Amino acid sequence: MNSSLQTETTKRSGTKTNKCISLIALGNPEPGYKNTRHNAGRLIVNNMVNQLTSSNGVVPSFDNKTIEYNNNKSSFVFAYVDRTAMNLNGPRAIGFLKNLPTIIEKNVQDVDLSEIKFKNFIIADDKDVKFGATQLRAMDSSNRGHNGYHSCEKAAHKDKEIKYNKVSIGVGKPPVDESQIYDKMILADYVLDYFKPEEVEYLKNETTEKVWDFLLKERN
Repeated sequence: MNSSLQTETTKRSGTKTNKCISLIALGNPEPGYKNTRHNAGRLIVNNMVNQLTSSNGVVPSFDNKTIEYNNNKSSFVFAYVDRTAMNLNGPRAIGFLKNLPTIIEKNVQDVDLSEIKFKNFIIADDKDVKFGATQLRAMDSSNRGHNGYHSCEKAAHKDKEIKYNKVSIGVGKPPVDESQIYDKMILADYVLDYFKPEEVEYLKNETTEKVWDFLLKERN
């Protein structure tokens, strides 16, 4: 994890306004789909959870799907990884965001919900972003044919109060002729195929750090 994250959070000790950052990973059930391109979002968030768990102030909870990171009562990070299929992630992901204030109220001591600023991020793979790169996008930006984002959009449409940003984790396009890139069968085979070991290491070491970098900015 970016070492400056700990430093910056420490500087915020004693502030009255809390920030709650939630990370939602889209993907297919693991271990069967672990380290596939379509589970890039899960790979990143699981790696972030592991990094947080090695830090002080982490309480694993909520049926092993959510962790709470609470440092100096000034900011919180919640991570949610659903166990359903990609095209079914939406209702449970949006349901988690809707219930987050209640989760905080029940599990975090000495916090005033009226003072919390919520920043929500839904993280998933993106074929239109080069491998290993990240892209922060608005909630109403194109789903780019991604079934997980489409599921979230459909679920969020029923609850106008839920707001989030998309975080694209680049997996790149299939190595085929340009005219075949958006062929559904070719694309499905590509995103359900596994990363090479060196690609997994790059995502864990380099791409995760990029996500921490913009989360650090959100904490400021």
